[in-house]
Amino acid sequence: MFPILSQIEWGTLLNIIMLVKKCLYCGKEFNVYKCNFDKSHYCSKKCYYKSLIGKKSCATGKHWKIKDTSKMHHIAWNNHYLFKNCKICGKKFHISPCHIKTKYYCSLNCYNISKNGKPSPLKGRKGHKSWNKGTMGIMKAWNKGISGLFIGDKANHWKGGISFNNGYRCIFNNGKYILEQRLVAEKKIGRKLTKYEIVHHIDKDKLNNNPENLYLFKNQRYHAKYHNNPYPLTSNII
Repeated sequence: MFPILSQIEWGTLLNIIMLVKKCLYCGKEFNVYKCNFDKSHYCSKKCYYKSLIGKKSCATGKHWKIKDTSKMHHIAWNNHYLFKNCKICGKKFHISPCHIKTKYYCSLNCYNISKNGKPSPLKGRKGHKSWNKGTMGIMKAWNKGISGLFIGDKANHWKGGISFNNGYRCIFNNGKYILEQRLVAEKKIGRKLTKYEIVHHIDKDKLNNNPENLYLFKNQRYHAKYHNNPYPLTSNII
C-alpha cells in the first residue's frame, strides 16, 4: 500500500524522482523521470512527428512528409514500409524494411506455387476434395454401440455411488450424481425440485441431511437475502 501523502509531500517526492526538460520542437517545459532524461526530447508524440519533417528515414531513405496533420500516426507507417513486386503474380505489396531480403511473395498461395508449381489446396480452390470424402460408413468410432457399459457400478472407478462436491454429499441417481439434500427434499414434498429452488442447511452442517435440518428456498434471491440478514428458520418440508 502507498502511504497517504499531503500535496506538499507529493511535490517534494516528484522533485526527487523527476526532472524538468525543454521540448526540442516547441520549447515547452515538461517533466521527465531521471532514468529517461537522456532519451526523452519531446513533450508529446505530435512534437516528435513534426520534428521529422524534412529529415530522411533511416529505414527507407525517404524524406518524411505530412499529408494530414490530424492523422499523425500514419506518418511512421508511410515512411517505414517499402513496396515490393511478387515474384509469381507481379502484384505490388507492402513490406517492412527488416524483411526486404527474406520476403518475395505477396501471399501463401504464391509461395506454394513457387515451391511445387500448383496452388495450395488449403485456399479453398474449386475441385479440391476432402481427404475423408466417400469414407462414410467405412470408419466407425471405437465406442459405437457400447454406451452404458462403463456407467455406474460398471465403471472401473466406482466407489459405491457416493461422491463429495464442495463439502456436499452427492448420490448417484438415474445415471448422474445429485446432491443428497435435494433427493431428501424431493422425497418429503413428493415432487421434483425446479432448477431454481435451493435446499439450505439450517445448522450450516453440509452433511446433516435430516429433513428437520433442511429449508427450501424458492430461488437464489431469497437464499442470498437470508444470508445477508439471517433470521431463525424451521424446516418447511416436513
